[in-house]
Amino acid sequence: MSVSFLSAAIDILGDISEVDLDEEQRIEKTATEPAETVEAKRGKGNVVEVESAPTGAVRPLFEIDRPPATRYLRLSALEVYREGGWALSESAEAVPYDGEEIPLDIRGYEIAEDVHFIVMPLVNLSGFVPATLSVRQLLFDGTLERYPELEAFSSPTPFTSPYEVYYARHEFSEAALREADLIYPDGCLEVPVELVGRLGSMASEIVGGASTPWEKLKAVEDYLKSNYEYDEEFEPAPPGVDPVEWFLFNEPRGVCTHFNSAFVLLARSIGIPARIVNGFIVKPYAENQIVMPKQAHVYAEAPFEGLGWITLDATPERFEERPQLGYKIQTVTNITGNDGVGVKGGHFGVYGTVSTLNGSAVDGLAVEVLLKVSKNETGVRCGLGEVREGLFSITCEASPDLEVGDYMLVAHSLGDAIYEESWSDPPIKIVAETQLLLEAPGRAHTGETIAFRCRLLDSSSGEPVGNMTLLMDIDGETYLLRTDSAGTVSMEHAFETEGNKAVALRFEDSDYYLGSSKALSIAVTAPSSIQNILDLLVTYPYNLILAATSAATGAVVVLVKRRGREHMPPVAVEEEAPEEELSDDYTVFTSYKEGIVKLFNHFYAAARRRYGGIGETLTPREFQRALLREINDAGVQALEDLVSAFEIANYSEVYPTKEDYERCMAAVDKLNELMEGEEGGKEETTA
Repeated sequence: MSVSFLSAAIDILGDISEVDLDEEQRIEKTATEPAETVEAKRGKGNVVEVESAPTGAVRPLFEIDRPPATRYLRLSALEVYREGGWALSESAEAVPYDGEEIPLDIRGYEIAEDVHFIVMPLVNLSGFVPATLSVRQLLFDGTLERYPELEAFSSPTPFTSPYEVYYARHEFSEAALREADLIYPDGCLEVPVELVGRLGSMASEIVGGASTPWEKLKAVEDYLKSNYEYDEEFEPAPPGVDPVEWFLFNEPRGVCTHFNSAFVLLARSIGIPARIVNGFIVKPYAENQIVMPKQAHVYAEAPFEGLGWITLDATPERFEERPQLGYKIQTVTNITGNDGVGVKGGHFGVYGTVSTLNGSAVDGLAVEVLLKVSKNETGVRCGLGEVREGLFSITCEASPDLEVGDYMLVAHSLGDAIYEESWSDPPIKIVAETQLLLEAPGRAHTGETIAFRCRLLDSSSGEPVGNMTLLMDIDGETYLLRTDSAGTVSMEHAFETEGNKAVALRFEDSDYYLGSSKALSIAVTAPSSIQNILDLLVTYPYNLILAATSAATGAVVVLVKRRGREHMPPVAVEEEAPEEELSDDYTVFTSYKEGIVKLFNHFYAAARRRYGGIGETLTPREFQRALLREINDAGVQALEDLVSAFEIANYSEVYPTKEDYERCMAAVDKLNELMEGEEGGKEETTA
């Protein structure tokens, strides 16, 4: 795996040669190279070259929440120098890391502080993970390996989840540093044989009368800062000439890789172990900050007994890091173009410029894009980017958690040591896509009234959309429906003719909601002949004739029974078989669809036990009509709710919700209450 986490900007930044590492380092691995190939290269090929051209990547890399209390975030330590570049030692071994606390053995400090901060990736990262020295614990959602000798952590797979760093920050007195002895890790004293003589002579001259390792290291550091110039326009070494030797003796200009490579090799040439570290320069005490590719940095470390690895940096201050003389340059931020509408859960573009008051283009500032309802609120960050030659182009995300409505779109140039921050805030509208649900039985009889239940939802959040007009097309007619506060509306309809009937429901675009539609088909057939006869018999005047005939027949039967009773022999009376108990497995189900079907079947069986006139093989609507003859009108709506829900659950592809199931339970409770009341009334009448 690569030693630079920049090589993990997978799927976003493409080839790693396109990513700045302090606009100085060039990483050999590409983002698409298999991990096992890179693993095989470790310690054999150059990982960070001393000389490379700026590459120009501008995407923000990660965000730090809470002050890190250090200027340096590390990726990994590099110990092997060959052919103008630094690589991992082949002896570096990784162990699995599962978030356990790491014991530290640091002594002799004046101040020890426990620090906690959070790193939030803004691109896909993999490889070495930005952290610090003296990590006590790293909480990471994924697989990690730890390199104890390098004080580094690595992820074998890309990651975007935030992680937490807990570390101990130590401060040592100058006296403790001067008195400390060195320790000598393997691989930290090697210098190419062709360089050791010339560099050794130079280093000995630099340290002069310094007596302790710390004093010698500081002498070399100060010498490089004072006698060489930080300049990205350096003249590179000619072919065949080592870039560190060229920097020290021919071209006194360079970048951080020149300064700290020279520092490490000079220290080693006089017997002081040291190594290169690649990482980032950050703001120690910023509550929140965004880290850009241009902040990538190479520095150095030396090991001391009891103190651990101590950070040193021979790089002079870059222009943008130098303190300003009492003022910053004012900037002007303008959004010159943006998508006028952002859809929840989707993306929208924001484009603009950042310049000085006199119109000069600003370069390198980070720009965040915020959504605000009003000027005085904090707002919600939806995008990050960087100004390049006065221009920015940022792809922003409209979170599904946003409320729909009109917003102010704010571009905020964050400012730095040179430039002041500035703002721009045009309006933008946030809208939501919608989803329509339409519930109805899959089958019906001609002349039968069936119920349609409609629901309008915000598709990004699943929340109901209330007080909206829906249009339903049935049988060539269009009906206007209005959703209630729960986003639902119902209507009833009876088809007069047979056939497969198409039903279409639609919602047209409103101010803040995008339109949607839903359609279904209902198979409409004529009722059975038996049902037609039954329906006829219960209508006037046939119901009166049927009642009179039934009464006369009953009287004849009673008379015959009375006259024949005295001539009948005694008959043995058989005990009635005990009624079969109803199963309670209707309360166990794996979906609300199954639950509604079981609940209906349980209620059907209970009603048959109570009323002998209800047959075993009735259709749901036949059952409904039969039961309505036994209970009063107060149960009409409850029975309609129950039967309609059963038809939807049993005959359609629609999946009912918890709310639908609870409505059915309430209907059953209501019907049971009515049936209990009817039974009690009959008992009182009999008494």
